[in-house]
Amino acid sequence: MTLEDLRIFVAVVEAGNMSEVARATGRTQPAVAQHVRRLEKELGATLLNRTPKGVEPTEHGDVLYERTSAALSSLGGALTEIEALKTGSTGRLALAATTGTVRHYLRPAILEFKRVRPDLDLHLESGNTVGRRLDAIRQRRADLAFVELSQETPGFERRVVIAMPLVLLVHRDDPLGRRKRIGIEQLEKIRYVTLGPDSTMFRFVEAELAARGRRLVPHQTVETAGTAILYTELGLGHTLVTAVQAEALERRSELRALAIRGLPPVPVGWVARSFERLPTVAREFMETFERIAESGSR
Repeated sequence: MTLEDLRIFVAVVEAGNMSEVARATGRTQPAVAQHVRRLEKELGATLLNRTPKGVEPTEHGDVLYERTSAALSSLGGALTEIEALKTGSTGRLALAATTGTVRHYLRPAILEFKRVRPDLDLHLESGNTVGRRLDAIRQRRADLAFVELSQETPGFERRVVIAMPLVLLVHRDDPLGRRKRIGIEQLEKIRYVTLGPDSTMFRFVEAELAARGRRLVPHQTVETAGTAILYTELGLGHTLVTAVQAEALERRSELRALAIRGLPPVPVGWVARSFERLPTVAREFMETFERIAESGSR
């Protein structure tokens, strides 16, 4: 049993199939399977069941995954802090967030943290969907992800920090452009430009409308939030953004932001494998952000 055997096993469980791990690690699928077979032979237990969609852990596999995943996270944090001590750096911090989130929410905390820790090695990984940001944590490319928390995130710890009101962004010449607010039921009729059904924002609003017996139907699906805003600027549809984003976007004379009566704010915050096992620098950044967010809400 080697550390690499355990790393590959954890990656396979999290990906749900061996082919994806093979691609991500530059191995062949038989080579990935060999790591798992070596563990099974040494432990004398079957760790994975094959399914039509890939693999899933057995009861023995679940035990090994839970313990090993936690141990690898702790090991990664320790190696990061040791490297920081060796180089004299104040540490490395890896965050997964959208570009808009960094610009509108995380920027003040990042600037403050960099002021206190000028040698900080900060890595930002962008992900347009919550799933991509969670993948960054699963694959240990990020310590923390800043995500919408309107849905459960199995296998992760969550911490809500703020609640973000959503507004409808429209072109100034749109029939809705003369209004200041609409009711939530009117979202059923908008030409919604969205990141698609996997978008957390789409699912959140869709669920709120479904609870009222209404539907949210995408008019156009795009790859990024920036593209959705561009479509709105061109008068090709409507999109949903946070109220903080809208403050900056409304400075563009062709855009208008409408409040939405009856639509609750989206809970947003941090997701990690384990907050307790985070590197010290990550926990300190969380505290900095939460302190700034709390002072800004007063």
